This record gives sequence, C-alpha cells and structure tokens, in this order.
Amino acid sequence: EVPVKKILHHVGHHVIGSKMDLNENLQQQVGNEPCGYYGQSGTCSIGLIKPARALVPVSDCLYFQKFSLVAAGKSTTSGPSTNRPLRCDICHERQVPNRHKYSDEHVFWSYNMEKHIEKKHPGVIISATFQTSYLVTAEERKHLQIEVKPAPKSGGTKRKLSKSGIVDFEGNHGPKQHH
Repeated sequence: EVPVKKILHHVGHHVIGSKMDLNENLQQQVGNEPCGYYGQSGTCSIGLIKPARALVPVSDCLYFQKFSLVAAGKSTTSGPSTNRPLRCDICHERQVPNRHKYSDEHVFWSYNMEKHIEKKHPGVIISATFQTSYLVTAEERKHLQIEVKPAPKSGGTKRKLSKSGIVDFEGNHGPKQHH
C-alpha cells in the first residue's frame, strides 16, 4: 500500500512509465488520459479554483488530497512528480466552450496535456513557456526513478532528448514549438 500523501508521486511514476513503454506488471494498466491520483481514465474530474489569491486544485477523485500547485511544479527527491492540474493555454485563448465540473477554464493533468494538444489542437504552434510547463525533464525522471531505455538500433520509435533534458514521447509527431 502507498501512503495517501505519496499517491500522486506513486501514480506519476506509473503514468510516466506507461508513456515510456516500461511494461510494468500492474494489476490495472494506466489509462489513456489518467487521473493523477487514480491512474485510470474517465473516472475523475480535475479543476482549479481561486478562492483567494492562489489557484487551488480540486477534484472529485476518491483519492484526492489538497496540495500546493507551486510545490508540485518543481520535481524534488521527496516530491518527484510534477503531475498537477494545468490550464490549457490554447483552449483558454480561443475561448473553447467547456463542460468541466469545477472551473470555467480548461484544466488537465500536466502529464496528459501533450495528448490533449495532439487531439484537440493538432498543428498549433505552442509557446516554449507553455510547453515547458507540462513536459517531463530528465531530472524528474531521475527523481521518479525512471531510466530512459537506449533507443533500438533499428526500427522502433526513437525518443528525442533535448539539451534541456526534456523527452519527446511522441517522436517527431509532437506539437510544434514557437520560441
């Protein structure tokens, strides 16, 4: 069993492991766009509210625990996962209608943002700042104790690792970046 306070980081490890095809032997496989607390898709809602000065994450997930968005945005050895609710800047700028339970903004788990953008905003140029807010760094993978497998010598999908240590999970098919 995993202590409730560590569940976000534990599930984060499995979500990133799934994206990197680590083939972990799990009782339940990680969902396609998983909840950061539960690891399954389509079961929980996530949002951001602003009761005072700072945005606060909210969810109807049974495993949800309050946490600081600021702290969650930085990977450390004691808090390795940066998976957190993140507003989609593209939806927000385009004022795309939304049906979210908790917010008038479009909020997704940061580990799911790349998939959301590929599905809903293919070909859109993304600012470097926005892209950096949701991509996983080599330092975070190290804190999550996930190692990158060497690329196969022939065939297969190669993962590009930029100078900043960010992995492009989708090979060359990821969103375009605007500097």
